[in-house]
Amino acid sequence: MKTGYKVSDAMVVEPVGTHQDATLRECSKLMVDNNIGSLLILDGKKIIGIISETDFMRFIVEGLDFNSVKVKEVMNKNVITISPNKDIIDAMRLMKQYEIKHLPVVQRGEIIGILSVKDILKIEPELFDLLFEKIEISEANKRTFEGKNEGLCEICGTFDSNLRNYHGSWVCSECYEILKERSRLKREKRR
Repeated sequence: MKTGYKVSDAMVVEPVGTHQDATLRECSKLMVDNNIGSLLILDGKKIIGIISETDFMRFIVEGLDFNSVKVKEVMNKNVITISPNKDIIDAMRLMKQYEIKHLPVVQRGEIIGILSVKDILKIEPELFDLLFEKIEISEANKRTFEGKNEGLCEICGTFDSNLRNYHGSWVCSECYEILKERSRLKREKRR
């Protein structure tokens, strides 16, 4: 099955990155300031690592010192990438296979973009059905913390301090709005 959409149609063109000697504090600030779920670790235009919101939750649990630990010590060095000319469904398969939600886009060895689950869903909302059926969400992601509605969105994996329940799934505000719109469009189609 092909969607007709290429990775280049949905990717963020200027992804945020940093150098390998940045501290975890500097990295977390970059992610918060730019409202992003992953951060690329770059050497020039070459990607050498990646960290995500999920990694930061693990770092907190492990008690890492955010002021002194350098990202090169904890980053994921086995970065899965994709070409901008691949179909969106190929990106989704990679995301499912490697259980990732952010996929750097590389052309001729250089980073040119990044693709997230949310980016895909913005251009092809019908893929929500496929995500619900095919992408397994870990039990840790399904829980809310201390009775609060904060945690990881079950659709895109983004941390949100105000998760909303949508038909039994805890989702961030952005995914909630996409789901509502998709539901509205389905109702209109049936009329």
